[in-house]
Amino acid sequence: MRALLIAVALVLTGAASALAAPGPETPKAFLEGLYAHYEGPDGRKAPGYDPNFCVTCKPALWFDPAMVTLLREDDRLTPKGDIGALDMDPVAMSQDPGGFIAKVEIRTQTATTAHAVVTLTYPSHVPEEPGVVVIRMSLAKVGAHWRIHDISSDDLTSLRGMLIKENAARRPRHKRR
Repeated sequence: MRALLIAVALVLTGAASALAAPGPETPKAFLEGLYAHYEGPDGRKAPGYDPNFCVTCKPALWFDPAMVTLLREDDRLTPKGDIGALDMDPVAMSQDPGGFIAKVEIRTQTATTAHAVVTLTYPSHVPEEPGVVVIRMSLAKVGAHWRIHDISSDDLTSLRGMLIKENAARRPRHKRR
């Protein structure tokens, strides 16, 4: 009888923990998790903050496979010691990311795609003039996870398009004989 009670308790505990487990990742949760790695205004650090965070250092965690291929090709085509076509943090649209407040809004979503607008507000020393950067992101579902498919802003029509163009221009050309 005691063994039966222990077995029932284990089954119920497993069922309860399964019910308490987080559901599938949402596009908003994915992006909010991404931006939690950055330092906020006045040095505030959110849970998840990482002073050594680099969104393109482990691109498969953040970008879809096609974008990962483009980012790796940019690295491969860049001579050692030079800066590649991507000379900034694409999710902060800055060469010196951090110090902002990120507001994530999902505009549209299907089962496999989502479109988000991320507003980064950089508080300035003049309260009436904060710096604001609006970033548009296309997300794609890769397996059970959301990943960035493309990024655009007022200053960048398409990160994907820029990398395709720049990588093509830097590929070695073979002469025909």
